Formats: sequence, C-alpha cells, structure tokens
Amino acid sequence: MAEIVSRIAPALKEAGFRKRRHSFNRSAEDGLTHVVAFQMGPYEPPGTIEVPPIRVNLYGQFTVNLGVFVPEMRTGGARGVGQWIPEYYCQLRHRLGEFITDGQNDIWWSLDHVEEAATDVEAELLVHGLPWLDALQTRVAVLDEYRRRGRAWLGMNPSARIDIALLLLLLGRTGEARNELRAHWEDELHPAHRKYLVDFLEARGLDDVIT
Repeated sequence: MAEIVSRIAPALKEAGFRKRRHSFNRSAEDGLTHVVAFQMGPYEPPGTIEVPPIRVNLYGQFTVNLGVFVPEMRTGGARGVGQWIPEYYCQLRHRLGEFITDGQNDIWWSLDHVEEAATDVEAELLVHGLPWLDALQTRVAVLDEYRRRGRAWLGMNPSARIDIALLLLLLGRTGEARNELRAHWEDELHPAHRKYLVDFLEARGLDDVIT
C-alpha cells in the first residue's frame, strides 16, 4: 500500500494535497477540507466463509475514499477535530469506484500489481475523483450542487436536509432553511430522531416549522 500511495502522491501534491501516511488533505478556498484516503481490505481469520455480496474477502486489495469536511455540518467526530481530517469525519463521502461505475458497484484494486494499480487509480482520480472535489470548494457550491444534483451525488446521509439547513442559516437564507427542515420533518422518521429534530429546532427558535 505504501508503494502505491507514494506513486500517486506527486499527482495529489500537484493538486494541492498534503500527505499523512495513506491519506491526503487539501484546504479548500472556503474553509472546507477535501480528503482522499486509501483503505486496505481487512484480514479475515482462517475459516472465514465468503458469502457474496454480504461477506467478501478483500484482504490483499484496497479502495479509495473521497470526502469533503464542512465545519458547520453535524458529524460525530467534529468536536475537537484537529488540523488533520480523517475521511470518516467528512459529511460528503464517496468511493472512487462509485464514479467509475455510475454508482452501481464499488471497486477494489489488487495490492499484488503495484504499477498497474497505481496507474489506474491515478488516472481515475484525475478523471473522476478530483473533479468531484473541485466542484465542492465552497459552501455555496455545496448548496448549488445539492439543488442541481441531489443528496446522492453529494454522498450525504438521509438526514442531509438538516446539514443543508445549517449552511442556509449560516448564509442568512432562512426561508430556504425552513423549507428544508419542514420537508425533513414530513419524512418518515424514527421517533428518536424526531425528538432530536424537535430539540434542534427549539434551540434555534425554529420550532414553528413543525407547528
């Protein structure tokens, strides 16, 4: 893995990324952070039975994760986050393979073919991965792409409307934020999440959205 990452690192450095082991961070122009992270398949103990597609032995393979960290959005790891952003802290997340297969499949490359894998991944990053990140340089860009392409293209979770509302409130677009929150409230929500949403709205003086 280290050799593959080292072969791809120059292209990412040229694109403005800095490296830490098998991951890369880049500061976007509006305070967002772009992340590219290489993930190796886990070692499975002897006797582990493969049950595709539920359980597949990925040992000896790797994949590439892409993410965008937006400070104002909710995330379990955001509190106390330091100067380096791990990919799993990002609120906008995709696997590189999802772009290659139009979201139909994930792709894992073999660690046994270093040169071939590095060449292929670098090419796919330049064609698919970096353009996705480049399109999300600012908070306004995130909002624009959300309107234009939807939550799935951004790689956001099902409660994306709350995060989108937070950005809209930050930018003073209160009416749009209320519309997003009202639409989210009207979805089929787990009772615990509905209670969270009530507390969220009350804390911001927006509880009239659901009355």
